Amino acid sequence: MTSFLAIVKLTCRSAVRSHVFQFLLFLLLLGVFLVPNTIKGDGTPYSYIQVSLEYSLTFITVMLMLSGVWLGCQTMTADVEDCRLHLIVVKPISRYLVWLGKLTGVLVVLTTLLIIASAVVYGFILYQYSRQDFSKEERARMENEVLTGRRAYRPVLPDLREITMRVFQSKKNASGQLIANTLTGNERAKAIDSVYREVVASLAEIRPGQTRIWNYENLPENLAENSRFYVRYKAYSGSIEANQNQEHGYGSWGALFTWIEQPDTAALKPGQKPPEPQKRQAFLMKPPEQILCSAVNEFEMPAARVIVDGKATIGFQNLSRNGKNLFIQVADGPVIYVKYTSFADNYARAVFMMFLGIAAVVMIAVSVSSFLSFPTAIFFAIAYMLIGMFTSFLIGAEAAYGSVAAMPAMDQYGYYMSRIIAMTIIPVQKFGISGLVATGELIELSTIGSILLFQVILKGVPLALLGAWLYNRRELALAAIKR
Repeated sequence: MTSFLAIVKLTCRSAVRSHVFQFLLFLLLLGVFLVPNTIKGDGTPYSYIQVSLEYSLTFITVMLMLSGVWLGCQTMTADVEDCRLHLIVVKPISRYLVWLGKLTGVLVVLTTLLIIASAVVYGFILYQYSRQDFSKEERARMENEVLTGRRAYRPVLPDLREITMRVFQSKKNASGQLIANTLTGNERAKAIDSVYREVVASLAEIRPGQTRIWNYENLPENLAENSRFYVRYKAYSGSIEANQNQEHGYGSWGALFTWIEQPDTAALKPGQKPPEPQKRQAFLMKPPEQILCSAVNEFEMPAARVIVDGKATIGFQNLSRNGKNLFIQVADGPVIYVKYTSFADNYARAVFMMFLGIAAVVMIAVSVSSFLSFPTAIFFAIAYMLIGMFTSFLIGAEAAYGSVAAMPAMDQYGYYMSRIIAMTIIPVQKFGISGLVATGELIELSTIGSILLFQVILKGVPLALLGAWLYNRRELALAAIKR
């Protein structure tokens, strides 16, 4: 243990003395104080706090990951290439212990910086929130939408595949024949995909005068009488296009209210048994309002009589006066947010996720530098992370086509290759959660556990063991040859 701690201490000291690391540290500290003071958002206090939080955490994550790549590669290769490691390996110390000590030393340095930087950002956000002259409504909005930890609940979706096949089985071609009986192979797959797109589009469309209903399950029960929940949605006018100009729609939101009606006992005759309380339900609508399309909108509702037995039903009626259809995408749907924990707890979860990402990057850098020279190791580590990002992009291309069968042959090849690669490498973008914190969405412990198990343990640990084994097998005598 004494030898291990000595290696960790020497690694930390070497890292702090590195000029490149000192420069990265300067950028980190500069960014922590500069980013929140240069980002203004859309000019509102709400946007200022939200954007400052998101950009600051993103900047910290990126800078510490870059520092992890540099330090991980530098600390493993410098002693070998400068022949200083020979003074250690001639002693009765296992190379595995040396490798583990260097990995731990780098993590200690970066974790310390992460804690300091994240604490500064946390304090700065709360300081700005407390010192600004916010109105009561603005403070309430920030406490309900940003400075909180809210669990998201999405509507129960119908079986889209079943609906698609039912519509497909009833479709006919120009000659009146059922296309299900005439198409085979790739043509049949493309036709099913086309029907699937039509089904999804029809479920997203809300015509003028039409009301769309969404049902929710597994919501929290026994909420306080005065508790509220929040509904977030994005509507589109005319067509679903992310880059269209913002337009306005007009409509009304409502919810199914449930209450128990007590019988009137005053009219009962002496000795008459009172009737049982009756369960009543009514769908009540809010006053119509103007809706900004292509933008995220949010409103609140009382939870006491809307969320009953863990279920809720909300609806929207399109009252557009211009006759245009409104669209709320099926994949998004109105999302219900219910407060679960405090902002401090959710922020701590975010910092831990950032730590997992930094640890994964350090394992990648230390592993590839165990058998490569410094510049080559830097190249391999960065290439590894870029491949992880690129594979996610290729896998996501399936959504653009609707199914793998509808993709061109080369895109299918890239899709399947990306799936295979994604099963073996660590996609560092999985650790990016600043957007969740900035919108007050709860970082679930199940999400953290899944990332820890599948990305760090099942992928990172085998990579680290391979790197340690290669480091143990490396011929150090070659490092003494002067070229």
